Amino acid sequence: MRTISWVASAALLLVATAQGATQQPPPQADAAATLIAEFRAGDWTRRQAAFEQLLKEPQLLSVDQKKDILTEVLKRENNEIDTAFRAGIGASEKYGESYGEYAGTVADYLFSIIGPSDVAALAAIATTPYHANGPYARRLATYGEALVPTILELAQSDISPERWQAFGLAGEMYRLSRHQATKSPLTAATLVRLKEVLLAGTRDADIVNRKIAVRNLGIAGLPEFLQLLGSIAQSDPGVTTFGGTPEHPVRDEARKSIARIQSGQ
Repeated sequence: MRTISWVASAALLLVATAQGATQQPPPQADAAATLIAEFRAGDWTRRQAAFEQLLKEPQLLSVDQKKDILTEVLKRENNEIDTAFRAGIGASEKYGESYGEYAGTVADYLFSIIGPSDVAALAAIATTPYHANGPYARRLATYGEALVPTILELAQSDISPERWQAFGLAGEMYRLSRHQATKSPLTAATLVRLKEVLLAGTRDADIVNRKIAVRNLGIAGLPEFLQLLGSIAQSDPGVTTFGGTPEHPVRDEARKSIARIQSGQ
């Protein structure tokens, strides 16, 4: 009986050991968990290294895992950039030139794997630094309604470059809507909000922001604002000096927008 009992115990131990072995996470799951943890590290260079590893081994994370963690990372980098801007030093000065390149590459990669339903990712991408009327802004503007809450939020930002991004997105989105080129039609209420964003921009305290808002009234192609643009072309107070000669960049931009609207571009 003692022998039978020992044999039975040994068999049970082998079964338990086998079950424990099957319950262990596969090596790739361990690698994925480690990579995600590195993406959440406090040191940005570790987050950068995690991203570089993902580029080399994209199979470590599923598409959904990539969307989730990169959206989280991009929000964090946007906050870092905003904090540095508010401190008056800029992210590149605080972290080095490679930081901006890294954050921009994360945004580019995330943009390449998302769709119109990935609203949180789109919002994070739209908040990264880019030219107000460059290819990036035009591509973002095609997403239409999904980005409107982000445009409204950026338009209220205390950070000047984020406001000009709002003006660029509003103008480009309105233009695309006129040509029925957004991924979904914009509602009448949204079109009103986009106009309000641009109008507020023409009164912005920052001369660069006013110039961009005025330019985007022209890009939006809004004949109803020709009279306003005419007034801006005569009276905007913004003055810069180039080679000792005073210039009025907002007034000049208003004249360009008038010409653009009248030409039907």
